[in-house]
Amino acid sequence: MRDVDDPHSRQRQRCIRNRSSAKYYYLVAAASRRHQVPISLVYGVIETESAFNPKARSASNAIGLMQILQRQAGREYFQRVEGYDHIPSESYLFNTANNVEVGTAYLAILSNRYLNKIKHATTRQYAVIASYNGGAGNLFKSLSPKGSRTEAIRRLNNMNPSQAYWFITNRHNREVTRNYLKRVNT
Repeated sequence: MRDVDDPHSRQRQRCIRNRSSAKYYYLVAAASRRHQVPISLVYGVIETESAFNPKARSASNAIGLMQILQRQAGREYFQRVEGYDHIPSESYLFNTANNVEVGTAYLAILSNRYLNKIKHATTRQYAVIASYNGGAGNLFKSLSPKGSRTEAIRRLNNMNPSQAYWFITNRHNREVTRNYLKRVNT
């Protein structure tokens, strides 16, 4: 029986088609609701970062499904969400529920704290995706020679979403981030 009252039912059906992603649906949906981040964005990050491998570890020691760096996104999660300074352990981040919670919260932190002055929601999402991968500072440096957050956001606000997407995918100062936005956004 189809659950017509569930606003995420269409997204759930799309995710269930991919067996790897289906087993994480309820974790992703809960974190998505809690932090008001689109489910599709969380799934796009997971697919791009780890290809749904919960044991993934990058050369830079990013951990788990959402490839969390302990001292960056992990620490910021504890400071901003939990309210105290803490660097999560590897075992904490290899726990799938914790990893999805921290990664989704970090997407919200980027959107609501560092990029909240970007007016257009689609442009802000592009900036969040680029910043999740390459850091907000590199996004700002790509838009402003001195890395001025104010100037970078002013420039983004003067672009429509198509122009912002083009700029990030063609002019961001990190090639990996240019390609990352293309991969997550598909």
